[in-house]
Amino acid sequence: MKTTKFFAIIFTLVLTLALFSCGVTFSETTHNPETTAPVETTEPVETTAPVETTEPVETTAPVETIEPVETIEPVETTSPVETTEPAESTTEHVCLAQDLRDVPGKHASVCTVCNKVLMKTEACKFVRRSCTDTMVVCTVCGASQNEPPEEHNMKHVSSKSGCWYTEETYSCSKCGMMQTMHGDAAWPRHIWKEETADGKTTFSCTRCSESSTFNSEIGKFSYAEVLEQYKVGDDGVKHDGFTFGYTDWKTENAVDAVTKAKLEVLSHYTFEYDTISVSFDNDSSVWRVDFYTLNVPGGGYSVYIQSTGEICYIICGE
Repeated sequence: MKTTKFFAIIFTLVLTLALFSCGVTFSETTHNPETTAPVETTEPVETTAPVETTEPVETTAPVETIEPVETIEPVETTSPVETTEPAESTTEHVCLAQDLRDVPGKHASVCTVCNKVLMKTEACKFVRRSCTDTMVVCTVCGASQNEPPEEHNMKHVSSKSGCWYTEETYSCSKCGMMQTMHGDAAWPRHIWKEETADGKTTFSCTRCSESSTFNSEIGKFSYAEVLEQYKVGDDGVKHDGFTFGYTDWKTENAVDAVTKAKLEVLSHYTFEYDTISVSFDNDSSVWRVDFYTLNVPGGGYSVYIQSTGEICYIICGE
């Protein structure tokens, strides 16, 4: 636009000089009669029509069209200066607690707004997998270190037992380790169901197949007379080496006496029987359990058991 303006000015000056030159020539020819002839040849003066073509002077509108100066909008387009948002970001973002999330495997948090990572000053939280482990591991970052082992603090949790076994469960209150201890029962722990019919009583275990049927009537006898009749060392008399002779299993009732006598006599002898009868000596607190075949004399076995659980004798052939 500046170039156009320049040429317009030059063009105007040229036209002005041309007109001025024509005016001087015209005035000279009007005052010199001798040179009037050439005046006729001054047709070029008539060609001053270009003077009329000075419309370009009117076209100096470009001077008015210096609107481009106003169009220096690029200066206004310095809007990028307004978009200097980075200048606003010079204010440090304050990370709020509710915007922080833990970084997995590190003692750090990350802001979900500005993604800034903030390191924590907390110490490692070491735990043991078991009290006996010498290595402890941080639950946050996985760092490990060695420490002396500890002792378990076992607490009883539950018990379970069958007729011939026990099961005890314990748990460590510090590391949570579970331990189950199994063992064979020293004596059966039957749960009896009792039935009586035709002068006989039957005890059936509800947990196993064990059952004992014996005469319902509990007889009487004298243990003192037995001791006088049968001496230690006599044939058919057994007074020691018993399998179930311990006193932890007491025989306070008939079914316990029968169960214990059956286990003991069958662990030493093999024989057939179809009848069991029970007697009790109140003076000595001794049970007598007889195993025999009905209507067949001899060949039976009698077991003498104190109510404390101690087995005194097994006498064969009664």
